[in-house]
Amino acid sequence: MTTILLFFTCLSLYITTNVDVVFGYESSETFVAVRFITDNLLTTLPTTFAILIGISCSPFIALTVLSGTGIFLNSGFIDPSRIPFSETLMELPIAQTNIFIVLLAITLIKGALSLAGTTKIFCDVILGKIESVFGTISAILGAYFLTFATTAYASEITHTQGVGSGIWTTVVTVIISFSLAILAYSVYFIMKTLVFALSILALLASPIFGFNAMFTIIKHIVIIAYTWYALVRPQISAIIGVLCLILAIMFFRWARRLILYYQKIYLIPLFNSIFRDDYRIPILPKRLPRGVIKKFEDIDICIETFFMNKTTVFYKREICYFIKSGNTNYLFKKRFFGKIICIKLDGDIYINKCFRFIRIFTDEDLRKIHVVLSREHNKNKDILISKANLINYNIILEERRRMANEETARKIQAITDATKSMFNQSGQKVNNLFRRLTNRDK
Repeated sequence: MTTILLFFTCLSLYITTNVDVVFGYESSETFVAVRFITDNLLTTLPTTFAILIGISCSPFIALTVLSGTGIFLNSGFIDPSRIPFSETLMELPIAQTNIFIVLLAITLIKGALSLAGTTKIFCDVILGKIESVFGTISAILGAYFLTFATTAYASEITHTQGVGSGIWTTVVTVIISFSLAILAYSVYFIMKTLVFALSILALLASPIFGFNAMFTIIKHIVIIAYTWYALVRPQISAIIGVLCLILAIMFFRWARRLILYYQKIYLIPLFNSIFRDDYRIPILPKRLPRGVIKKFEDIDICIETFFMNKTTVFYKREICYFIKSGNTNYLFKKRFFGKIICIKLDGDIYINKCFRFIRIFTDEDLRKIHVVLSREHNKNKDILISKANLINYNIILEERRRMANEETARKIQAITDATKSMFNQSGQKVNNLFRRLTNRDK
């Protein structure tokens, strides 16, 4: 993505400054047009960038704010002098009451569903894709038409100045628009990744009562406030957006690992359980991961897992592959630039079915090798145990619970017997004392 962005940016800059060399055409028309377009871009860039940051954080919330602002400007409820480019907001296609009501309803429903952990996963499955499509379209088309819409006006300017027709103005504008569209999508993708990862982190900490709900409410308030402030004070909002983008770039790899973990362990299993109940995930896919075929022979098992211990070899929640080759089990990962990580698993290997996922580990303290895989593999659990020679840890836990219950029952019986014996002894003493008193009276 970065390479493509740099290529088209350099290409657009070269063409806009060397049109007469590239096309063999007089550059006076293009110079006037490009200068006009550049001046307009520099004027609208802070507002556009700030709004793009808001859309990246939550497309539904940002579009709702933009739609509502346009409606209130048209109705006179908001003074247009308070907001730069108020005329543009008033002419937005989404500045209509019906569209605003729909966006507001979707935003409220998604926000309410995101308050609880279970409903948040369901919301991400159903509404997550829709919101992602809305955000992508808004980011790409918004940046593209930001420059392309100036073509007609720029052509008119060049024509009135006697420069000539505006054909090369259109060519240059299309190139600049395409470059900005790629840049806008890059910003949108990076920011969306970080915000989504933070939401996932809040969900994973949901055993802390109310933490996920509190984070969701604060996130909505911050995005609403930032989007509104981007309309009122675009320059300051753009500076804040740049700082947020720098942080998002710094934590991008961590965020991508967390999102992939969330999708594979939570979202996809829930989606398949709702819409593909008969689906059975294979233990040996038709298309093997990069480097597996070259590294291993006679492969029986190759399944996606996530390493849960932070070590010098793997990052926490980094995807890797549990592979059975020959009579040996391995953890394998081929990273970019050809770095290969391969861990041979010796000794006892346990498999444990939990509520959220399935564990595979080598020690009960979970301090050494500890990976998790999708609970969809519960259908393949017996096959994995037989082929990979795994130990069913659930049977061990059941046996321990049975022994613990028996021990508890023995202790309760011992306490009951001791209590009965104590009461019997006390009753016997009372009876003896009563007899002595009765004999004395006689």
